[in-house]
Amino acid sequence: MNKKILKKMEQYKKIAQKNTVTASSTVPDAVLREDNLYKVIRTQKDADTFMIELNNVIRQAQAQR
Repeated sequence: MNKKILKKMEQYKKIAQKNTVTASSTVPDAVLREDNLYKVIRTQKDADTFMIELNNVIRQAQAQR
């Protein structure tokens, strides 16, 4: 799998484990960025489920090539 994608997935796992939100450096401090992952992934179990589903989607996409 693409190393860049793996690195991003690891970053998301770490964020989910901490159960915190990190603001992007390009977004002003006054604006809190909320996305769907922030709203859905609240626990370690949610993060694990998300990663399983993401891996399944990636495998299916690779199988269709």
